[in-house]
Amino acid sequence: MALVSISEAARLTKRSRTTIYRYRDEGKISISSDHQGNPAIDTSELLRVFGEIGLNNVVQAAEQVDEHHVTSEYDTVHHGKNTENTLLKEAVNRLEAELDEAKRREAWLQGQMERLTLLLTHTSTPSQTPHTPWWRFW
Repeated sequence: MALVSISEAARLTKRSRTTIYRYRDEGKISISSDHQGNPAIDTSELLRVFGEIGLNNVVQAAEQVDEHHVTSEYDTVHHGKNTENTLLKEAVNRLEAELDEAKRREAWLQGQMERLTLLLTHTSTPSQTPHTPWWRFW
């Protein structure tokens, strides 16, 4: 997301700059630096700590910082490329297909185990009379 100044963050969250700095000192929020070395806060960090903030204000702040902000390859700003959502959906579909294959393989293996168990536990009835030793004839 966009980086905003401490003053802008205070305005977006309707809190004072002192509160923002106090949250930083307490470790509740992280403050980084912008391209000029000035302290700046990512708007996602503001959302995480303070909850919902004014969307109109965020868009204006993003437009101010956007010229210096480098977006990632999968950012939704680039409409011609796959979005993160599309990539995640593809991954879910691939994992579902692998899960279906694993279930089919498990069912086949279960059938094999049952077949082998029947073969191992099957007691056959003798088809011939028991063999008597030769010395019993005397």
